[in-house]
Amino acid sequence: MSAFARTLAVLLGLATVLHGSAQPLEGVMVETYQVRERADGQPPLTTYRVFLDLAPDHRLQVIYGDEAHALRIETFPQFENTPNGSVVYGDRASFKPTDHEVMSSDSWLTIGMVGSKHVGVPREMDPDGSMLECPSFNPAKHRKLDPLCIADGLAPADSSVEVINWRLDRGYLGEVRGKDIYSNDAAWAVLGGMKGATPENMVLVAQITTAGPLHFVLNAQIGTPDGRVVKVVASKPAEGELVLDALTYGVRPKY
Repeated sequence: MSAFARTLAVLLGLATVLHGSAQPLEGVMVETYQVRERADGQPPLTTYRVFLDLAPDHRLQVIYGDEAHALRIETFPQFENTPNGSVVYGDRASFKPTDHEVMSSDSWLTIGMVGSKHVGVPREMDPDGSMLECPSFNPAKHRKLDPLCIADGLAPADSSVEVINWRLDRGYLGEVRGKDIYSNDAAWAVLGGMKGATPENMVLVAQITTAGPLHFVLNAQIGTPDGRVVKVVASKPAEGELVLDALTYGVRPKY
């Protein structure tokens, strides 16, 4: 076990790696969460949410990059962030029911949490509609209802869970503009892992807003119902690891 793997094991209180298993990670979903037109004629801003679709009763513990499996999230020209209230991790997000732009336009990483009281769910699976304060649809004025007013992609959290950063360079989220998050020795995690808020067990891992394409390569550590651990990587699995091609998404942008 590498020093990186040992550190994560200590961090999460885990020591057993599962060798040989049915796939604990069934797929990856990239949701187009919101599209905002811009008055200045620039390309619209698209907010994507990235979910990992876990097998029933499995928990997502860590998203990571190591020496054999790099982590990358990339766009062009840059990640977009709200001028005020921008955060690096979604559990730190804070918004009011009137803050449509803050909720839908920031870029951040997470494991499940959106703010301290909610978890992210795909909008089509949202169990409780929207918490946003929205004007009524008025066909006479041809005013379109914001899709987030129908379903905001938030569900109540059972408890507040802190996302832990481990050596990840967060400089291109928050207040600093950039286009690439890359590491072969970093992670973000939650103690004990996180399950999705609906029976589909979809766990949100990132919200990215950009005027361009989205590309990512992720690797995940997942806890099984019987207390063991399995690592699922995007490519070139080592002994004891599983591979899922869907952990690589899109094509690297040219710039």
